[in-house]
Amino acid sequence: MQGPPAVSYPVGAPKAEYVALAGLALAWAAGLLLWLTLAPAHVAPPAWWVSLAVGVALLAWCLWRLRQPVQGELVWEPVPPGARNRSPGARGQWRWFSPAWRRGLELTELRCVLDLQGLLLLHWHSASGLRGWVWLERSQNPGQWQALRAAVHHQRQP
Repeated sequence: MQGPPAVSYPVGAPKAEYVALAGLALAWAAGLLLWLTLAPAHVAPPAWWVSLAVGVALLAWCLWRLRQPVQGELVWEPVPPGARNRSPGARGQWRWFSPAWRRGLELTELRCVLDLQGLLLLHWHSASGLRGWVWLERSQNPGQWQALRAAVHHQRQP
């Protein structure tokens, strides 16, 4: 059985990530305001202040995250047919390219955590122990989307 073709897919902060972060921030703010409204007159319980501090810290992190989007490229390199005969279990290699990893970081595991057809959430591990999460969105490269999904799901087959 021949596996999926080679795929190179751009990675950046997708629109869905912006929408999710904005939704979480709005939900937190609404909950905090509701909590303060239902509290006794002019008394904010200590837990409210803790929530406010944690929420502001998370909001600061989200704003920083939006200004520092992950930029890179996820590449699937299938094993050439001749090499597959020598190692029947070989399927291919995932690599991560970014400004920090210009030569590419070999990934030992790439697991699909969430597949929404037009949006993928992937979790990866490298041989050196690094781990990361990445959102991929169909709109970043519609022509390669099906090949990318085929490569991601191909590796799970026995």
